[in-house]
Amino acid sequence: TKGKEDRGKEGNLLKVSAPGKIILFGEHSVVYGYPAVACAIDKRMYMEFEVVETPSLFIDMEALKVSWSTPWATMASLLEGDPISKCGPPTSVSDDAALINLFALDAAALLVAKDSMQKVLTDNDDRVALSVILLPLLALFGTCYKDWTRGLRMRITRTEIPISAGLGSSAAFSVCIMTGLLAIRTVLSLNPNCLREGTASSFVSTLMQTDISAPLWRNENGRVFARQDVLGCINDWAGKLEDVIHCGASGVDNTVSSFGGAVRFEKADPSNPTLTKLQTCPALRLLVVFTKVPRNTKTLVGGVRERYNADPDTMGGYFERMGQIAGDFVSVSESKRPLEEQHTEVEKLVSDNQELLDLIGVNHEKIKEVVAIASEHGLKAKLTGAGGGGCVFILLHPTTSDSVVDAISNQVASAG
Repeated sequence: TKGKEDRGKEGNLLKVSAPGKIILFGEHSVVYGYPAVACAIDKRMYMEFEVVETPSLFIDMEALKVSWSTPWATMASLLEGDPISKCGPPTSVSDDAALINLFALDAAALLVAKDSMQKVLTDNDDRVALSVILLPLLALFGTCYKDWTRGLRMRITRTEIPISAGLGSSAAFSVCIMTGLLAIRTVLSLNPNCLREGTASSFVSTLMQTDISAPLWRNENGRVFARQDVLGCINDWAGKLEDVIHCGASGVDNTVSSFGGAVRFEKADPSNPTLTKLQTCPALRLLVVFTKVPRNTKTLVGGVRERYNADPDTMGGYFERMGQIAGDFVSVSESKRPLEEQHTEVEKLVSDNQELLDLIGVNHEKIKEVVAIASEHGLKAKLTGAGGGGCVFILLHPTTSDSVVDAISNQVASAG
């Protein structure tokens, strides 16, 4: 259902944001247990979580073309007698360890929430986008919202990350959702009545309180930051939501969006992925080009899986080489060789990785056009993300002039 909502009182608005990402090396092969290297970019998705006076859930995701609302009472009645309804309100606790335990992923709760969620949605609803919101909402809160006399409004206020472009928009969305919901869970654990009438304590001021021994959420200059162990919880949950969106995801995107920086990520053991933050990284100058060709990550990943199943030896060899390229980049990053030498090695890695991506079947004519334009200027380029369109990055030389960048930009624009 669709509807309008009234604004909450000042102090009841929580703003969150998460960065997009670019995969430098190892896309697709990372799904098969080989390392990948990715880094956060300075483009973000912004969301707001607002307590409003109408006791309903309002979802406004214009960027995703999703607008949906339902009263808490309606959701509660649909789930009456459902196993999820047995969940009570979050327990009030006074220490961070207990809060972390409240955040822990519970596989059983997620499965029950998934079944419950289907009762709330109709065939006409955008099930993927709404699932990313309702699944953690139900798993974290059960139906304790049936007692809430205030509502919750979630909306994407702005996104600098193109959708379906390979820059991690879905991961940024998942991280924003989980940051907001886990913050709400924290608030309710510290003040269970904050979403009921007659309470003087506001939503945000409760979150930013400083009277517990080791706050999970640090307050710096009026801004709230998640502590490292909370980032781990956010990342765990966001990874599950990425699985919902893509029917199986590597975990790279949500990890980079959660922690930021540049990382080496490996999922050789699916139950114990390894994440290593790169302490040093060559000063790469990248020009990111959006091909304007939409693509579906789930479809592309599925197509690669089909080709792997049909010829595991050949495809496995390609993946192994991609993993070596990612490892070589880490070695270059850790070396103390002159920047010029590092750049020459990285150029070869970019070229080799792009050739392998072509061989596994995720290239596209528009990607080839961008690679060719870069080559005209003596530069290397490769797709980033799932491929099949999306984005391409061009590795600029440390001395590449602004006039050359402008010339490339004009050529790309002319090519559509």
